[in-house]
Amino acid sequence: MSHPGQPKLMPTTGSFQVVGGYNMAPAMPTLLKTLVAAPLANQPSKPAVNCPCLTSADSIETVLQAMAAYPQHLSVQRDGCSIIGKMAEDPAQQAQITANDGINIVLTAMEQRAGDEIMQCKGCAAVASLATNSPSNKAIVARLGGVDVVIKAMERHGGSAQVQVAACLALRILAPNESRQEKFSVTEALLNNINSLGGIGFIIRAMTVHDSVEAVQNNGAWALCNLACSSRKNQGEITDNGGIEAILKALTLHKSADVQQHCCQALRNVIANNPDSQARFAASGGKEQVDSLVAYGSNALVRKAAQAVLAQSVVTGRPRGNTW
Repeated sequence: MSHPGQPKLMPTTGSFQVVGGYNMAPAMPTLLKTLVAAPLANQPSKPAVNCPCLTSADSIETVLQAMAAYPQHLSVQRDGCSIIGKMAEDPAQQAQITANDGINIVLTAMEQRAGDEIMQCKGCAAVASLATNSPSNKAIVARLGGVDVVIKAMERHGGSAQVQVAACLALRILAPNESRQEKFSVTEALLNNINSLGGIGFIIRAMTVHDSVEAVQNNGAWALCNLACSSRKNQGEITDNGGIEAILKALTLHKSADVQQHCCQALRNVIANNPDSQARFAASGGKEQVDSLVAYGSNALVRKAAQAVLAQSVVTGRPRGNTW
């Protein structure tokens, strides 16, 4: 799979690439690590950094051009994805990264280093950051085959909890947000795309294999919550792949309020107005387990989420909606 539209590179001097006015070759990883500190140097928690006087815009362009110029340099690709993921947390910088073909460059780096665990972890985290609160960026990720890239990372690195955490995060960001469902073709297609590429099964596998890792359970349950919302097909896929049991096990093993809340929200969406899923939930002892959270949940949000699960555990004649 190719990603057309690589950025135009700066002129070269001899055998070394010149990017942003600096000779980038021998000390490339060091320069990239310096650049990521530059936009953060004004934060009180960050130590003073002796680095080139580059604006955030300069840093973004420099990093992306470096990644495009040095695809064979693993440290450049790893560090570049780390920097892009961090910078994309700021909406203005996220937009500039996108305008400079950053999503394409990150996905290309992931494809070219598919066997590198660290690269896949950093790449998935960058995808999540670039897609956050941006339906248009989700569309770009989908168009460039990014969902498939993330799911292949999960498949190839199933034993890596770090990759599974980052990939589950990316998939739960890419799936429509249930609290403000984005009802147009791109995000509706993303729901189907994640399912058709096996994403639901790999999320449940990650939760099963890494059942003791809180971050996998939190992001995995949250992803299933979003994927199940208003999708009867995805409800069935989650149920048939043992998702209800995986979520209930997470509730048993983890007392974190975040895990409990997202597990309850996932259960609520999986069983909502679905007799088959409701029966599976009941047969797995879900009612008893969730009922205890109504009384003894970690906080008020957990108790409210548990009550919502129980409200959906009985088949009713009309939909109850999906608003929390």
